[in-house]
Amino acid sequence: MTCLLAYSAETGGIPYGLTYGGAQLQSTAKDGAYSLGQQDGVNASFIFTATEPPLNNVLRNNNFHHTSLFGSTQSPPRGAGISFASGSGHQAYNNLFWSNYNEGARVSYASSCKFWQNTFYKNAALGLYLANNPATAKNNGFWQNGDSSLAQQLVDQSVGSTKQGNRFDDPRFVQP
Repeated sequence: MTCLLAYSAETGGIPYGLTYGGAQLQSTAKDGAYSLGQQDGVNASFIFTATEPPLNNVLRNNNFHHTSLFGSTQSPPRGAGISFASGSGHQAYNNLFWSNYNEGARVSYASSCKFWQNTFYKNAALGLYLANNPATAKNNGFWQNGDSSLAQQLVDQSVGSTKQGNRFDDPRFVQP
């Protein structure tokens, strides 16, 4: 799936740029640019009318940026470049998360999610937020997320997550 999102759609009363949901949904989003969503650029979550949560979604080789532009009007701000909010087995790799209003990526109620070889750069609140269930974060790069402190790059409030090989130094981007 290749998409350029300019505006978000509403699902269950909550606007998202792109939402995965449905009965045992398994899909891949690759080589896309996702921006300007009102909430999350991509949300893999249980949709209120679905009978089964989404499983094994893969997001690879994408740019997630400038999502949640309207998040500042909410308290607390909501939205992320992507949000894995239910289901299990979701993966995100080789993606660039930059300049999102809140987190670059968030795992809230999904389980067994994996993030590897992603770059999180200048997201307003946090780079990657692991909220509840254990997840895996390996070989990701984090730089200048939130207030640029190390504490706001990779935030893990889950129990049992695996974090290995992540970098927290300047990625030295170059203009092509």
